Amino acid sequence: MSKRDKEPRRFTSCSAKRHAAKLKKSRDEYIKPISYADDDRFEFDPEECSLAHGKWVFNQSVKPLYSDKTCPYVDRQFSCVQNGRLDSDYRHWQWQPDDCMLPRFDPQIALKKLQGKRLMFVGDSIQRGQWESFVCLVESVIPQHQQSMKRGRMHSVFKAKEYNATIEFYWAPFLVESNSDVQKIADPKKRILKVIWIF
Repeated sequence: MSKRDKEPRRFTSCSAKRHAAKLKKSRDEYIKPISYADDDRFEFDPEECSLAHGKWVFNQSVKPLYSDKTCPYVDRQFSCVQNGRLDSDYRHWQWQPDDCMLPRFDPQIALKKLQGKRLMFVGDSIQRGQWESFVCLVESVIPQHQQSMKRGRMHSVFKAKEYNATIEFYWAPFLVESNSDVQKIADPKKRILKVIWIF
């Protein structure tokens, strides 16, 4: 064994600038700016277009509808910025179906469709993140006095008063009722799942 092999490896720190440069280089190697000028795909028709078949594309020209700073309802655990993420490229990815052009999300149209209704997200932390994201997508067009948020350990409700609509989240990681829904039970062996009570 050589002297070099016996020496412990020394790791160099990755500075913020170096990290950002590496991300940009790797992104530019396989991402080309998306252009709709010569796109011959038909307009979006929910009856004809399959949303399940497509890919994520990078579009620097698209301005995100909200950010961690503009939406007051983003929890720290879901906030990339507050958790130290330095780049912002992740905000410019969008889902693009293979056979049609997916229209940009319109919060006012979404709220009109939700008028007089309840929309509930049920599940674990992934669904909770999607719920927060949806709330952030629509809250920007609602006057402050026309919206409210009530958070609970298992059930949280965002209310759009003008539309008489609620966007809710119910914590149910197994999608069935359990004895740990109301009170927190740390020991997994003491948790009881009621499999016949599916949400």
